[in-house]
Amino acid sequence: MRRNWLYKKLASIKTSAWLLGILCAFFLIGTIFPQGKGYAEEGGALLKVFELIDVLNIFTAPLFLIVAALLFVNQLICSYERLRLLLRMSASSINAEVLREDPKTLSLPLPPADELSERALAQGLTGLGFRVRRGRLLGSAGTCSLEKGVNPHWASWIFHTGILVLLAGFAVSYLFAFEGELSLLPGEREEVSTRSSEARWYRLRGEEVKPDAGNTFSVGLEEFITEYTQFPRLSYPPRGAGRLALFTDLKGERIAYTMPEGSLFPRDWMSRLTVHEKGRIVKRKTIEVNDPLRHSGVTFYQMDIGQQLTLAVSGSGETLEVKTGEPFEVPGIEGKLRTGMLRVGTLYKKVGTEEKIVPYAELKLIEEDEKGEETKRSVGRLVEGEPLTVQGVTLTLAKWREASILSYRYDPGRPLLWVASIVLLAAMTFRIWAYWYRLEYLITGTDNNRKVYLRVMHSGLLADGERMIQKIGSAI
Repeated sequence: MRRNWLYKKLASIKTSAWLLGILCAFFLIGTIFPQGKGYAEEGGALLKVFELIDVLNIFTAPLFLIVAALLFVNQLICSYERLRLLLRMSASSINAEVLREDPKTLSLPLPPADELSERALAQGLTGLGFRVRRGRLLGSAGTCSLEKGVNPHWASWIFHTGILVLLAGFAVSYLFAFEGELSLLPGEREEVSTRSSEARWYRLRGEEVKPDAGNTFSVGLEEFITEYTQFPRLSYPPRGAGRLALFTDLKGERIAYTMPEGSLFPRDWMSRLTVHEKGRIVKRKTIEVNDPLRHSGVTFYQMDIGQQLTLAVSGSGETLEVKTGEPFEVPGIEGKLRTGMLRVGTLYKKVGTEEKIVPYAELKLIEEDEKGEETKRSVGRLVEGEPLTVQGVTLTLAKWREASILSYRYDPGRPLLWVASIVLLAAMTFRIWAYWYRLEYLITGTDNNRKVYLRVMHSGLLADGERMIQKIGSAI
């Protein structure tokens, strides 16, 4: 008895609605609160409360996983029960008494059989596109059920099945997906495997994955390409009437702009990648932001750029290796120095021309004031091959290296999610829009007093029940 009660509860549509509502609440929480350790590291005011219910990792929390598992069981049972119902519906017979007493049933007189043959009735209905589901289309009496279109209940069943596949895809991604990063200089290669100890399945089992496990290949960087465009400086008209004229156009006022020297804005970063298997190149692609490289289920994204400068220090004959954006010290200079982003690559001008950029980076001096607070001021521009003197010390940008920083993700559940999403959208769209008609009729009486009882059911926004009844009336 207990088992029957539990089965009925899991097969209930009400249970589906509750579980979906709870999952929606989880998704809302995961959208509002930043997931991961970032909020925890900053020490949010409600951190202690959030840690109790694992809000910062809501999509891996035990409660979330339990609800998702229950939804999977619920959809599995619902799909099974709906399939049984569909099969029973196709085999069930029509109750003539119910058909006659239904208020939606139309009662129409029929001419004697010698004036309107049963074959003419059959031809009229089939001519409208109806096909027999149950009963006999020909016969002086009896019931018959016909259909036009595709039964929407099958679309609903496909929708439920699609949810099952979707949840299965989530489970596969949860267990076997992992992420990583690569930093490649031109000419370098690194190996990547489709199995990693970072995957949750192996971490839960405490299993170490060998580097050559799974499908192993290497990714190389042939060239890293940076492109810039000019960043204009806008000059607005004077306040008051001048700016008002921009909207009224009474004085023909326009916003003027200039192109200051060195006002560059990144236009694109691109990496020309190669994929190597068994000592040969099997794939080559130039990737950029939002245009990744995919191979063997691994997706590589253009994430960032890494720059390293070699500075020659005059007098000492030494060189310094520094990273852009990170402070560094130079003997003989009070305070710390920091370089801005190295500008290198191709400049695409607003006038339509392009030119190669002579590599340069802005140099700033970081000092402390009397209150111990840091101040930054520009001390010049480091240009490749040109000396720059700071506090009597001459620095020269001797060499530079630019690396492409890639993020990658292996997700074997992605194909399941992709297929399930398309199936769900297609089934939902079909269920809402596609037309479907079911015609049930019963012929009674003798040759001189015959009647036909008609009941038309329809579904879908493209279905028009009244118009179909008119067409049937004209056909018979």
